[in-house]
Amino acid sequence: MARVTFALNPPFDLLSSLDDLVNTSVRTRSSNAFIVDGSIGGRSASIEVYGVGFGANSLNLIAFNGGAIVTDVRFVVNGERLMDVSGAFLTGNNLYRWLNFGDGEAFDAAIMAGDSEVRMSNLGETQGGRDGNDIMFGYGGNDTLEGGTGNDSVWGGDGDDVLTGGTGNDLLLGEAGFDVARFLVSRANAEWARLADGSWRVTTTTDGSDVIGGIERIDFIGTSVTLGNTARPRDLNGDGLADLAWRGTDGTVALWTMSNLSITGGGQVARVGTEWQLLGLAETDGNGRADLVWLSTGGAIQVWSMNGTSVGLANVPGSRPGNVTFQGMADLTGDGNADLVWRNPSTGAVSMQRLDGVYGISGERSIGTVATSWSISGLGDFNADGRADILWRGASGEVVVWAMDGNTVAGGGQVAQIGLDWQVRGLADLNADGRADMVWRNGTTGDVVVWLMNGLSIIGGGSLGQVETSWDIKALGDVNGDGRADLIWRSGGGTVVNWYMDGSRVLGGGVVLDVSPDWQLI
Repeated sequence: MARVTFALNPPFDLLSSLDDLVNTSVRTRSSNAFIVDGSIGGRSASIEVYGVGFGANSLNLIAFNGGAIVTDVRFVVNGERLMDVSGAFLTGNNLYRWLNFGDGEAFDAAIMAGDSEVRMSNLGETQGGRDGNDIMFGYGGNDTLEGGTGNDSVWGGDGDDVLTGGTGNDLLLGEAGFDVARFLVSRANAEWARLADGSWRVTTTTDGSDVIGGIERIDFIGTSVTLGNTARPRDLNGDGLADLAWRGTDGTVALWTMSNLSITGGGQVARVGTEWQLLGLAETDGNGRADLVWLSTGGAIQVWSMNGTSVGLANVPGSRPGNVTFQGMADLTGDGNADLVWRNPSTGAVSMQRLDGVYGISGERSIGTVATSWSISGLGDFNADGRADILWRGASGEVVVWAMDGNTVAGGGQVAQIGLDWQVRGLADLNADGRADMVWRNGTTGDVVVWLMNGLSIIGGGSLGQVETSWDIKALGDVNGDGRADLIWRSGGGTVVNWYMDGSRVLGGGVVLDVSPDWQLI
């Protein structure tokens, strides 16, 4: 195993090596040493090569005779050793290819063969790991590092780095700067999910399963995904505020961008045949804006990738899996994109499909089968793990949560039991703790109650008051930008009202507009 270290901050480009050494003179030429003195950047410098079999006056080494074996290479500037390659086994020819950088990389195959540990400088370098389980440190500079085959650990360090694991199960870590993890597959052949510690796991069909941290973007062949760029719920234009979508009886779609009680933009977007149902607004492709997801009566799924109230891209990435009904749309896998949850009304089987915007949709993935006396009341992240959970309601009023990890039920249990005259009207984070809370409505009295949640525990909440049953809660979303979901109401006559929320307190709000009841608020 070769251990290679670049230290300090040399003011020269290591990729040019001897080309940067000027005013050179030979200090030593012998059978075991070849030393050249000169200057770099106005400072005294030398390159020292030690080994065996160099021949008289180092002629074997200079002629790249295969009998010359190098065991130690040093760069020394102003008396400080800035690079030291010791314990390496290099033939003269390999040393030449390394020092001349014939492949454009800092270290050649002779050093990187097998399990290698490489520490670069604070300049920008390019290096591939080739075979073996390699450990690579980029330190400063804008580095391009590739692990090659094997299970590699690649640290970019500071700077804007591009890191590739290659085949095997690799660890890719960026630090300061804008760092990119590169995968040589299409995004259709990869899945990614946020882990509990904030890192991400990327699994591909050919390159294994990599863990990446401190990475701002994933590059696939032909497209990229910006991590942590998930839109807030219902946010069409990326301003952090919930927006509204409308559907007319003739199929016309209208979109409003909102700020508090004001409509800041939008209007009619398109007319879509009534055989298409608008499932909702959700982030599906990692562009920081909510998209529109449609389902046709024939089972086709269509996605509109939105840019505000304009349709950027539209595509039908797949179809509904057989005899199932739509239950909800939320991110179960932790990749930042909403997934589709389905249920077979005859068998009670629950399944999901991973959605990647206009780019693709997975096949059906089974979650489990539950007696049809139980119903799904909503999807929301109750434990703040970055994955939506499933809220169930039993025939006797039981309230149960399944903690989800993709299509795996990772935990959960019963929360409480409440009378059947109470229905869940929405799940969203009302107190800005990163966890979904529950909004309940009594269909008989009109009472509204909030449960503030932490996993399976009700940690607070209370009554919001009583509202005439002619009014209904149509949506939850942050309309005033305080990081807390608000309640969007609509009366039977069409009036839209926002309530600004802080946990179980109504801070204010008011009327937005009167809209004809012919228009459905999605």
